[in-house]
Amino acid sequence: MVEVFKTNIVDARDAERVLVTLSHHFPFASINFDLTDVDKILRIEYKSYLVNFNKLVSMIEEMGFEIEFLEDHQPMRGFF
Repeated sequence: MVEVFKTNIVDARDAERVLVTLSHHFPFASINFDLTDVDKILRIEYKSYLVNFNKLVSMIEEMGFEIEFLEDHQPMRGFF
């Protein structure tokens, strides 16, 4: 399963800092950024494990960044 978020992260160093933090809390997920995309995409791929997206969003917001689900990509039911 894949979830896609829009962020305001533009700097590669900030993206790396966020990736390190998220990877520590969600080690079973594959997490990456596409900073070349207009929406500064954060993509999370995971198998059958539940990801606490409320926690993920809170963590990123606490780091001073904005994050939201892409309008075209709604979260899977029961995962947020």
